Amino acid sequence: VRDGTGLDEVTVSLLVAARNGDLLYDISRWGEDVGIASKATFSRTKTRMEESGVIETEKVPIDVGRPRLRLRLGDERLDVDDESEFARVARSLLAE
Repeated sequence: VRDGTGLDEVTVSLLVAARNGDLLYDISRWGEDVGIASKATFSRTKTRMEESGVIETEKVPIDVGRPRLRLRLGDERLDVDDESEFARVARSLLAE
């Protein structure tokens, strides 16, 4: 399913999460709970977006277990307030 910007639901969810500095674990769990996609799909999409430079991750230590990954925007061109411009830039970066 597309959102009208040419970006699928998982990509849009990860972009919004990165814009807000959310954890991959939280967004992928939410996405699976509401039926958007599996955690594996979120992880694969995150990897593709990282390779394109659209998002970055930073490790966040937790008390027990593997560190969580905090999502961040990976390209300063995404630092815009206008939602349609944000979507256009993200689409062009993913197409590169």
